[in-house]
Amino acid sequence: MSQRPETGPMVFGDDWPGVFIRGDNAWAYTNALKEALAALDGTAMNEYFFAELNGLADLLSSCNVTSNKYNHDETQVMHNYETCVTKQ
Repeated sequence: MSQRPETGPMVFGDDWPGVFIRGDNAWAYTNALKEALAALDGTAMNEYFFAELNGLADLLSSCNVTSNKYNHDETQVMHNYETCVTKQ
């Protein structure tokens, strides 16, 4: 069994599956997304989608523990991965 969760689909019990993105992956995705958004400058797409992609970039960057946006009060804390995982 892996000692840590990897980036990919994750489900808790019978709830809807979500996507877990490790912080190192999220940081790389953040940089790529922000670079693409800067190139678009909001002019080449619907402004709603542009705003949503900016929100996604902010969400992805929120896992950076050195960032001012990292808020321990809003972070969902789980048991150790070995305790939570039921199958591989």
